[in-house]
Amino acid sequence: MARISLLLSPHLDDAVLSCSTYIQRFKGEVVVCSIFSEGGKGAKKLYRTRRKEDLRAAEELGFRVIHVNELDAPFRSREYAGLSGILFARGSDRQAVKRRLVRRLKELQQSLGATEILAPLAVGNHIDHRITRDAALVAFSNLRLRFYEDRPYSFIREQLEHLRGNPMGEQPQSFWKAYADTHYLKYFLTPTEREKLPQYWESVEAFPRKLRRLSSVCPTEEELQRTVKAIYCYSTQVPKLFSGRAHLLRLYRGRAENYYSQIS
Repeated sequence: MARISLLLSPHLDDAVLSCSTYIQRFKGEVVVCSIFSEGGKGAKKLYRTRRKEDLRAAEELGFRVIHVNELDAPFRSREYAGLSGILFARGSDRQAVKRRLVRRLKELQQSLGATEILAPLAVGNHIDHRITRDAALVAFSNLRLRFYEDRPYSFIREQLEHLRGNPMGEQPQSFWKAYADTHYLKYFLTPTEREKLPQYWESVEAFPRKLRRLSSVCPTEEELQRTVKAIYCYSTQVPKLFSGRAHLLRLYRGRAENYYSQIS
């Protein structure tokens, strides 16, 4: 019987950003399910383009694509109008969207016969990543559920450690200055929002279960080059995440992808 891995990607680029070495090495079929893959009024054309980008990346790395087409956070509620809302709002729609996703994910796993399921840890605290993770915890509580570190958020190790129960609030002021200068934060946050980052993180919850690291997968140079090529398929998103190719390579070269299970 063929092995099938169902990889849950909150958005149209998250699986490739976070798990491209895993995708390249998996001995079986990888099905990437991109969940929040639709835009609202005025953004339909953009999201059609983004889905095409996803298909190009799939061809590069050899995975199958499923687009659930839930609305991306900024189009669901005004509370997600800016990055600080996307990262730190409690999410008034969180439970309703999660319930909808639980049903969809259960149906999808049964129809595929997936033998492995990967979900994001929600490193960085993006609301759509949190919803995806929490829906997976409910939908697949009795199955082989594994978790991956969300990139590029997890390149800031303090964000991962916060998730594992070591609060970021204990970091010195020098950390917060460097953190606020992270490319994706600098790209989106206003100066006022950047100053409030320590306060925002005080309300961020740790992962709801204890975690055990199962494996670390470090890319070969050939795998790294394929990863970079696949990431650059997402041309609408790359400038928001990386300052250029050298920046991307500096982050990814020699950095292992880490995978976890929950300890009940």
